[in-house]
Amino acid sequence: MITLSLARLKNYSVRFAAFILLGLMVVILLPSRDVNAQGTNVFFPVGPGYSDVVPHQIVRTNDDRVYMIGGTAQYQTLLAVYWTQVAGLPAANAFTGKVQIQLSVEPLSVEAAYDGVDIIHILVNTRTSALYDYPFNIRTNTVKPRIQISANSATVSGDYVGTSGLSGMFDKTGLLNIVYWQTGNHVIYQPFTYNATSNTLQPTSAVVTVDKSGKANHPSLAISPLDGSLTIAWVSEFTSPAKILARTRTTAGVWGNEEVVSSASVWTSINFGLNVDQGPSFVIDAAGTKHIAYIQNYDTTNQYGRVHYVRRSTTDAAWVDTTLNTYSHDPMMAINSAGEVYIIGHGAESAGLNADMYVSKRNADGTWGAAQLFAKHTGTDSFDASPSVKWSAVGWNRPDSVEFVFFSAVGGNYGNTYMYYGRLPSGGVVAPTNTPIPPTKTPVPPTNTPVPPTKTPAPPTNTPLPPTKTSTPTNTSVPPSKTPLPTTTPSPTNTLVPASGTPLPTNTLVPPTKTVVPTNTLVPPTLTSTAQPQPTVPTGRVDVSPNKVGVGNVISATINLFNVTTLYGVQVDCTVDPALLAGTTHANGAIFTDSNGFFVDPGPGQNGHWLVAATRLQPAPAFDGNGSAFILQYKTLAAGTTPINCSILAVDNKGVALPLQVTNGSVTIDPAVVTQPTAVVPTATSMVAPTFTLTPEPPTATPSPTTTAVVVEPPTPTSAAPLAGSIQGVIAYQKAPDNVGINIQLNKDGALVTQMVTLADGKYAFSDLAAGDYTVFISAPLHLTEVYQITLSDTAPTADLGSQVLRAGDTDGNQTIDLVDATTVSANFTQNAPPAPTNADLNRDGKVDIVDLVLIGGNFGMKGPIISKP
Repeated sequence: MITLSLARLKNYSVRFAAFILLGLMVVILLPSRDVNAQGTNVFFPVGPGYSDVVPHQIVRTNDDRVYMIGGTAQYQTLLAVYWTQVAGLPAANAFTGKVQIQLSVEPLSVEAAYDGVDIIHILVNTRTSALYDYPFNIRTNTVKPRIQISANSATVSGDYVGTSGLSGMFDKTGLLNIVYWQTGNHVIYQPFTYNATSNTLQPTSAVVTVDKSGKANHPSLAISPLDGSLTIAWVSEFTSPAKILARTRTTAGVWGNEEVVSSASVWTSINFGLNVDQGPSFVIDAAGTKHIAYIQNYDTTNQYGRVHYVRRSTTDAAWVDTTLNTYSHDPMMAINSAGEVYIIGHGAESAGLNADMYVSKRNADGTWGAAQLFAKHTGTDSFDASPSVKWSAVGWNRPDSVEFVFFSAVGGNYGNTYMYYGRLPSGGVVAPTNTPIPPTKTPVPPTNTPVPPTKTPAPPTNTPLPPTKTSTPTNTSVPPSKTPLPTTTPSPTNTLVPASGTPLPTNTLVPPTKTVVPTNTLVPPTLTSTAQPQPTVPTGRVDVSPNKVGVGNVISATINLFNVTTLYGVQVDCTVDPALLAGTTHANGAIFTDSNGFFVDPGPGQNGHWLVAATRLQPAPAFDGNGSAFILQYKTLAAGTTPINCSILAVDNKGVALPLQVTNGSVTIDPAVVTQPTAVVPTATSMVAPTFTLTPEPPTATPSPTTTAVVVEPPTPTSAAPLAGSIQGVIAYQKAPDNVGINIQLNKDGALVTQMVTLADGKYAFSDLAAGDYTVFISAPLHLTEVYQITLSDTAPTADLGSQVLRAGDTDGNQTIDLVDATTVSANFTQNAPPAPTNADLNRDGKVDIVDLVLIGGNFGMKGPIISKP
């Protein structure tokens, strides 16, 4: 018996081992999946904003980060941009990059068209019928000046959340394809190329009116990943009931006929004669199958919003419309790389479920499962809103994960909206994000801070969420309060308007997170490393070590400065023979380091030029004496001798150029020299990495000089006895050709008395003033506000504030000079302004250079308003 049992046990063991081995083989042979992509439903709040179902307002970039973009709220003139700074699938609080862009008019709907490389084109149609493109650089997180695309896009009156008026997407040839709802109810299409150098859009064909009959609105554009064809679907009210129609354009530019997509009557909501409520949600999968979701008008149950799913494969003769057993409003179509198809939207209003977000999944047999709860509202907040999905023909990164944006109406108020990030459990093979992107027709120049591609996707850092047996998310964060959280970047303003006679409180900027960024920093050599005699006059000298070297080695060109006084910044532009030397990296010197200063280094050019600038930052004092500014490192390429000729501009903390003679260096590259030069040991240094950078829309232009100052007439005098008092002074920009355009505002007891704008001399004066307490506010774009508190009395009837200087450097108008401002200048360094944003040109000389950088360095850390008493 024992023998039989052991034999049977051995037999079972062999079978079990074989089973385990087979299982392991199956696991090994299965396609690999990103562990971090697994889990259950995920959602969490990000920041103020709203979304629409037609545009795609969420992008995953080719360095595996996520951007979300939208208007901040109905009837507001702000765009919000949020992004993650760590690669991978985000968790709560991951969107640490954030900025608001001040617009001049209310946006209706917002589209994020990603070129797959560096630029997200933020397309905005507005309440004034203007359609704009705001190119946003994801490497510098700055927005370029807006480009107007059209002046006749459709607009609406009254409430407009959910009004989808435009759609845009890049194709694989580099064309930006845009379709929009035009005034007069037509659907207009036009493709463009984008030139990043000149920041211009160039049409590649004439405007096309896509619809044939008019009464068309809410267009949705999709490009096939299979063959590059383009299809536009829209709501047509030419017939009653309304329909969803579509037309397709081949890659050869041939348009097909109008096709009827919908089989049921399409829901429309008329407001002031216009349909303002929904559009078709449209995506195309890798096989070329088209997927559209829309909602039906009132059905036989007397309910509106029944969801319809329509598809057409490449072999179908017509669109196939399926009626789902769910109701919603503005539902969103979503797909992933596994071929899974989803519809996401809020629940049925008739069942009281419209405040929660639901998801439906298409089964393998073509039927649809019941809607499952995705996100439940809290309190009086409501998810009765339109979601927006991540999808595009170019730059659709991490296609295994369905990622989307939706929003909450805080307290049920659509004037107070809050954006949420949402994600479904992944399906399919995780495709690498840094896949080659087809070249655009207009080459995009490299940015100042390129993100080098990696051979494999950046590993996700977020811990995967454990799966649960229900579809209810398990790791939701606490919803926001009914008052939206303040952003760290207030809207820029050109004039400080005080609310009362008391001084304004100082705006507090949330400091950027200090992140230790490892950099290969060369140990700066001492000045004794050169055998040349020390100069006796202010000199900049290029010391090369070694100055004779073999091919394939590394040399260091140290920028040494002698006998300098009050030095605060330096700009060096060096030229070498590009056939002999190739620049690699710069390193700290003794004068400028990562701990006391800020560097601008666009990188060495292929033509042999290399420009590097640096400024010290407050509280670091100006430098006097001798020291190394920084080091330029080159690799030797071929035999020969090349000079290293550098122009060196040194300035003080006011941006004034310092006298400086320049002595250049040279290097001889001799193949016979085989000894490797002494290696300069790289070390890791810490630097403060800003959490975001911002280049807002250029501020209002400075007024031109006039012969008479602009004065607002004072109100009728009160009964207070006239004193014939006066206040006067002189105000100047810190570094500018004149002092035109500084605003001087006089308040008394919290009320405006009068204001004026300075002329070139900067003088101002107020007379015939009664006794009392006065506050003078002095402000100008890009500068910190000065506030003076003055009391006039019989014994002191006049006040002379003397000559004062406004502190420059506040590029984003938040009354704090910080790394955001330094980065704004550095991102546009050496460019003319315009086309560079004028807020980077602090001294208004038409170019962004070391003077602007030093103005920020000298005022770094200062906050306004600066309150003084004479």
